[in-house]
Amino acid sequence: MPILEASTGYVVSETAEWADSLDDPVTQAKGPYAVSTMSLLAGVFIILLGLDPIKVLFYSQIVNGVLGPLLVILILRRRMIAAAWENTPTGGLIRSSAGLPLS
Repeated sequence: MPILEASTGYVVSETAEWADSLDDPVTQAKGPYAVSTMSLLAGVFIILLGLDPIKVLFYSQIVNGVLGPLLVILILRRRMIAAAWENTPTGGLIRSSAGLPLS
């Protein structure tokens, strides 16, 4: 679980555009460490409730699969992030058709 905890802290700090990093000491990077601590406490809470951690992880990935495309859409709507990959009609057709074999 430490990898999931640290990656959650990193992802939330990057999404929130905090200047903090997990490379900084705790006194300087309060945001990412607070998120990591909350993730750790959530894990402890799951165990104290008697829930099966594997089932919780499984269902969280279902939620991730549902919300993931929405997050991609939100990211791509931000010009600052997605300007380098701006879609052209031809590029959109190629990218859309690339996903057809997967569906």
